[in-house]
Amino acid sequence: MVWSIAVLSDGSVALGGDRGRIDRWTAQGGVRPWARLSSGQVLCLAADGDGVVAGTGPDGSVWRVSAKGDTTRLARTGERYV
Repeated sequence: MVWSIAVLSDGSVALGGDRGRIDRWTAQGGVRPWARLSSGQVLCLAADGDGVVAGTGPDGSVWRVSAKGDTTRLARTGERYV
């Protein structure tokens, strides 16, 4: 299940899904796992430099994912879904 999509500056595509999974599609490699967040669903993605910012549910967190797949929680919104 894909909940969200973001096109990155290098032409690759980030795909947000269930169980905190973010995959990345490239023309050379197809779809491959990129990052795993400790949230249920990745409901929105926004390109941010060489990575993405992800909004999640049902914990209402906002995450930053670097180009290498490193993750950092930026905020807990207090809402269920972002």
